Amino acid sequence: MVRLDLRYVSPSRKRVREYLGNLGCDVVISASETLSEAVLREVEKIYSSRNARRLERIIMNVASVNGRFAIVMHDAPDPDSIASAMAFREILKNYDIESDIIYGGEISHQENRALINLVDVDLVNVSELDAGWARRYKAFAMIDCNPEYNNVSAMPNGSKSRCHQL
Repeated sequence: MVRLDLRYVSPSRKRVREYLGNLGCDVVISASETLSEAVLREVEKIYSSRNARRLERIIMNVASVNGRFAIVMHDAPDPDSIASAMAFREILKNYDIESDIIYGGEISHQENRALINLVDVDLVNVSELDAGWARRYKAFAMIDCNPEYNNVSAMPNGSKSRCHQL
């Protein structure tokens, strides 16, 4: 038999849990913890939903003009940056939007190069592109970047209005 005690658990939660446990309660449910966790989950859903709608508007706008996305990673792409760029490319494919994954700098870590070879993803180093490459894209998606830290040399000047940080 499982006994439950549903009551407010004060800031001294540990002592209350120990006390109720000593009384034979197998489960102690804190109303304040349960409520705060539920509120946080709902706020996260709202935030995620709002961001998803914003992203879909951007994608649909590019799709409406038969545009192409440049998916820009930071200068030293690591596994999370590469995987995120690949995932975004797959999302774009669902909208029949072509894209290129672009980075500046170099991929120096052996394990990062191994990942690229293993998953067989095409990445384009900005140094391999011609001077007018940015004009081929209707939008730029910055993946796992922070331009304030100057780690995104692949972002061309004058592309800010077409840039979306994801």
